[in-house]
Amino acid sequence: MATAPERRGTGVGSALVDAVFDHVAACGGGLLWCNARLAAVAFYERAGMVTTGDVWEEPVIGPHIAMFVQVPPPGPG
Repeated sequence: MATAPERRGTGVGSALVDAVFDHVAACGGGLLWCNARLAAVAFYERAGMVTTGDVWEEPVIGPHIAMFVQVPPPGPG
């Protein structure tokens, strides 16, 4: 996922991440992971994701690190 630089900080990315979490939960939950740009790590951490592994260089777009979170299924009610 990426947003255009002029759209960053407007809530578009957060809305998309929320929708993905909701979709994973609605499908029974499970492990959600991404390859995050280092500049976006704090964004994903605010969503509850944690880093794992080592940083690597993604050609053209720069340094990345894997991140994950366990999304629970929806609760009762």
